Amino acid sequence: CKNSAEIPVAYTALVLGCVVGLFTGFFINLFSKISLHAIGMGGLIGAVLVTIELFAYDRFSVPLPGGNQLEISLVTVLAGVLLLAGLVGTARLYLKAHILEDVAGGYLVGFTAMAGAVWAWV
Repeated sequence: CKNSAEIPVAYTALVLGCVVGLFTGFFINLFSKISLHAIGMGGLIGAVLVTIELFAYDRFSVPLPGGNQLEISLVTVLAGVLLLAGLVGTARLYLKAHILEDVAGGYLVGFTAMAGAVWAWV
């Protein structure tokens, strides 16, 4: 599957990063508490950064009705993802579902799982 012509390398590498982050989070939660929401957001930040840097994508197109296309810069997507990640982390803290270490650890685990898995795959 790694060298399949039908499945882009970027897609399989990012899916691997998601799986690694998910299993790492579940394993850590056996012994300590960590925010799975923050793991997801850290992984998303890592995925966007990897897409920009490693796979050299700078924008993507969204088809619109009437045959038009909307071009969106991945730097804009990264800014939106960072804002969303901040909101998710803040919500976890505000609701007292986690402490700061749980959320920060989640961001770190998600980001490193995504970056490490993609680095190992590609």
